[in-house]
Amino acid sequence: MKFYRFTYVAVSYLLLIAIYLINQGIAIGSIMKGIGMPCPEIDLPNIVSYITYLAIDVFCSWIMKKKFKNLEDIIPIRADNIKKISPTGDSFLVSFFAYIFLGLSINNNYMLATVYIALTIMCFATQLYLYNPIFLLFGYNYYNVSTKNGLTVIILTKQKFGLNTNVDFPNLRRLNDYTYIDLKS
Repeated sequence: MKFYRFTYVAVSYLLLIAIYLINQGIAIGSIMKGIGMPCPEIDLPNIVSYITYLAIDVFCSWIMKKKFKNLEDIIPIRADNIKKISPTGDSFLVSFFAYIFLGLSINNNYMLATVYIALTIMCFATQLYLYNPIFLLFGYNYYNVSTKNGLTVIILTKQKFGLNTNVDFPNLRRLNDYTYIDLKS
């Protein structure tokens, strides 16, 4: 299960690579030539490469989403144990901009590989909240859920919450100690 969680973290940071490649103006053909793969001499606009990079990120995130039901750790949280539910929009805005600015500030492929690997290992090892902005495209929302015993976790869910919402989360799957996904939604 740790391999799955490590893969989830790695996929969460793929957007960093896409932003770097787009910022550097690197086309798919130059990547293929750089690794020694035969590449047809088709002159495609760079936008095709850029859309492909983003599509790869969306596809990998979709694969991870499909694997959520295979997570073994099912943790229910009952409505009578929830003190407060609030959207995490403001706190993850910083993370979203970090993807962009970090991707724009990297100068070469070696720096990209080093930063990507270090970031993935650090986030996996420290059990930080996991934020993959691609899951917003899949209809998931991120919420801070505070329990009556003082624990605050992030829950990804397709549910929408209003004022005084009473909700059970009977089928949460653990992504790490602080991040869960609601498969009921």
